[in-house]
Amino acid sequence: MQIYVMDRDYEVMKKLEVWINGNAKFEAKCFTGLQALTEAVKREPPGAVILDFDGQNSYSAVRTIQRESPQTQIVMLSENKNKAVELFELGLSGFLMKPPDEEKVSELLFRLQHPILAKLKTNKEGT
Repeated sequence: MQIYVMDRDYEVMKKLEVWINGNAKFEAKCFTGLQALTEAVKREPPGAVILDFDGQNSYSAVRTIQRESPQTQIVMLSENKNKAVELFELGLSGFLMKPPDEEKVSELLFRLQHPILAKLKTNKEGT
C-alpha cells in the first residue's frame, strides 16, 4: 500500500517515512506541502494519506482528497489531542499525536491494512 506523508516538520516526516518503509507491505512518499500532496492524490491516488494538521488548509485538503479519491484513507497528525474528535467528524481513518512513536505508527499501519480486523479488535477490547 502506498502512503503519502505530509508534515511541516521535516524530522517527523522522515521518521514516518523510515517506519512506513520498514514494513514491506507499505511504501511512503513524502510531500512538503498540501498543494503538492493533493495534486499527487489527483494523479495517482494512494491507499492512505498521513498529513499534519494545519488549520483551515488541512480541512480543505481533506475535502479535496475525499472528493478526488474517496477510497483513500486519511490520517491526521496533530499536537492538539482536543482536535481529534472534531477531525474524526470529517470521516478520517485515524489520528496520531505528535510527536508520533514507532509503536503507534505500527498499530496505525495494521489498522490501515486491516480496517475490519482493527474494528473487531477494538470492539473486543472495549467489552
